[in-house]
Amino acid sequence: DELEEKRRSQGFSATHNPDGTAIIRTSVPPENVLKHVEYEEPPKGIEAETLTDVMRRLHSLTAAEMRTLLKQVHQSGQGTKKQLRTRLRRYYRKEFSMYRMLHDGDSIPRFGNKTARHFDYLVVSLGSSFCQN
Repeated sequence: DELEEKRRSQGFSATHNPDGTAIIRTSVPPENVLKHVEYEEPPKGIEAETLTDVMRRLHSLTAAEMRTLLKQVHQSGQGTKKQLRTRLRRYYRKEFSMYRMLHDGDSIPRFGNKTARHFDYLVVSLGSSFCQN
């Protein structure tokens, strides 16, 4: 094109335009073109069954079972049985609270909240609202 001819005739470099501005490549080489990939939602933690099972059996697990569970969630498996139990409890409590926030309406066991565990609904009635004057 005419810019290329003008550039060659005036001795400008191949990286700059005649006015001194840099040439910006608009074409991308084919080896640098990335394929379009559909977005996939990342997995959200541990399955609910595993989570509740570990929370229930935490005090009856052997040290080897605790090490296996810690290895599955990429936590350190070193230490005494008491340290392993503490590490497992801390990790799974955090996961359990995250799971409860994501699935608040689901029927999942609630270990700490006895009211939510034993009752589906709470009804509050005020005596003055039913009285007729």
